[in-house]
Amino acid sequence: MNAAYYVDQVSCLITGGICCRVGGVLTADDRISFQFVYRGAASIYWNDELYRFEDRYNRAGEDLEESCRRLLASVKGELGCELWLGDEVDWTDLATDTREAVAEVFRKL
Repeated sequence: MNAAYYVDQVSCLITGGICCRVGGVLTADDRISFQFVYRGAASIYWNDELYRFEDRYNRAGEDLEESCRRLLASVKGELGCELWLGDEVDWTDLATDTREAVAEVFRKL
């Protein structure tokens, strides 16, 4: 199994992109250096201070679900690890319908 980490907070940046804070490890063979996620040129970055992945560029008309798909695909493609929603997630400033849509993206990937 690939390395897998759980997300304990999902929020939205002022630019409209999604951010997902890593809460802990589910499975991992080696310590992964998250900062290298930027290599995919998808505007996904690791914020070491806040311990989260951020989609720093939201394309015009894009919703949080698409931003989430791109973030999860970049993390998997560049780092070889998966992000899963934890049992307890802080959905900071996100409406219920947005939470449900984003959670569905996590379930499908």
